[in-house]
Amino acid sequence: MEKIALSKKESFKIINEVYFKLARILEAVHYGRYHKEYYSIIQQEEKEHRRFCPEGVTCGLTLSEAVKLFYIQTLFEYLIEGRTLSSKDYLHVRKSHFFACSLAENYKEELTSCFSRLDFDKIRSIDYAVLMQ
Repeated sequence: MEKIALSKKESFKIINEVYFKLARILEAVHYGRYHKEYYSIIQQEEKEHRRFCPEGVTCGLTLSEAVKLFYIQTLFEYLIEGRTLSSKDYLHVRKSHFFACSLAENYKEELTSCFSRLDFDKIRSIDYAVLMQ
């Protein structure tokens, strides 16, 4: 697959569009707890990751933007790409991935609708490292 070159503006447009659709669905199930919990897990992981940022390095993404990006990309991996996890993976994979995997298995039909009419190659092309510059 050849990567599509997306501008930051186009990347953020896709991120926000998909994020708000997914969040709306997850807010409607189980009293909104799944949306809040999934967001919080990713937010904590990103905060921990940023603690190790070398001094003087500035981030091109706010914490909120990075959380939204991982929110959609991780669900995309399990819903559309068909990624799966096993108990063996627990020691090596972030907690947010287990949460996303469970959401994908329990709410596949509802969540998959968020990705309809979207160019999957564009979603795959959104790159955290490029957005951080």
